[in-house]
Amino acid sequence: MNHITAFAFDPEIATALNKRFATSPPPVAPERGDWKKLRELGNENLDYWSRHAPLFPDIQTKTFHTRANDGADIELRWYSRNGEIPGSAIVYAHGGGMLFGDLDKYDCVMAEYVHATGVPFLAVQYRLVPEFCKSTAVEDVFAGLEWLLEHADELGVDADRIAVMGDSSGAGLAAGVAIIALPLRTPLKA
Repeated sequence: MNHITAFAFDPEIATALNKRFATSPPPVAPERGDWKKLRELGNENLDYWSRHAPLFPDIQTKTFHTRANDGADIELRWYSRNGEIPGSAIVYAHGGGMLFGDLDKYDCVMAEYVHATGVPFLAVQYRLVPEFCKSTAVEDVFAGLEWLLEHADELGVDADRIAVMGDSSGAGLAAGVAIIALPLRTPLKA
């Protein structure tokens, strides 16, 4: 059964999605307000894609930790390509609607980005909603940026060449971090 007939996908994407749906029952939408089921379904989907993602043996990872403003432990994962030190770096927030996803589920995404660009990434395991609301996730990612600024020299990163980015909801978090970080940087030189 083709579950994607209502959409016009690129043929390669349609083939991959049809394979995915052929190996599992049709998705069932959770009841409105059932965030636990929504998280479960989102994580199942991410698990599927990560199991079928290509491997990048040239990517190395290191795990670090920092503290958020409220004292919570925040896990950070540093990705680099064969120890290359290009000078620049990216602080990354994963997608998942701020409701699901984690560093392990986005490991293949990080590895592919670093493999393709050679730019190291620092992925931040921010705390998820609804257990943590308001600006918690943005503050967690910002704590990752502060940590990278403090450890830039030892990682071979030029502190003036750090960017923030994210996928999907992580992009919104990255935008929030960029706004918070504005007072940290001196004005751009003409």
